[in-house]
Amino acid sequence: MQGAHDWYKTLTNMYDKLGYTTLRADPCVRYKANSDEYTITDTSTDDVFGVSKTDREIVKRKEEIGKEWEIKDVGENEYFLGMRVQQDLTLGTICLSQCPYWEHVANRFKLTHTPLHNTPLPVGIVLDHDMSPKTESKKAQMADKPYRSILGSLMWGQLAMHPDLSFAVSLLSRFQSNPGIEHWKALMHVVGYVLNVEHVICLT
Repeated sequence: MQGAHDWYKTLTNMYDKLGYTTLRADPCVRYKANSDEYTITDTSTDDVFGVSKTDREIVKRKEEIGKEWEIKDVGENEYFLGMRVQQDLTLGTICLSQCPYWEHVANRFKLTHTPLHNTPLPVGIVLDHDMSPKTESKKAQMADKPYRSILGSLMWGQLAMHPDLSFAVSLLSRFQSNPGIEHWKALMHVVGYVLNVEHVICLT
């Protein structure tokens, strides 16, 4: 953790030196504005995704950072933190989707044949700790089910692009220390919802 903290401080000092302003809402996002030109960057560890108003501004900002660090320009961004980035510079639009991420999750946990659903959770569902297994035989039913790992994958997707999963993830997180079959079924329902939504997005 200390190394990550030190790197963040070093990176922040560099951005401050170059005249960038750090957003209070998200310290990974920084911007720099001069008269009618501006640049916005988003940093994940040592990967930087940036946009500028003009081509001239892009060149200028890359040169600035290049004087401080050895950088590699990978060109137009297509993937970022598990998100697919589709840009139409003519229309001035950017479309983000998590299709590659959810495909990876589905393949990793062998969930590709999960039934699809139209809601994050079944309507009127009630979950409580009484549904947690209390006998060894009941616990054995859950022994091979990666409840926590799948829930963690859903949590990342929720934070990145799916606020519609917030309630479901919060609810299911309450039972991760000792989930039961009913909790597992609810988790699979959430997975089915995500795969359904992302399938629609990927086809549009």
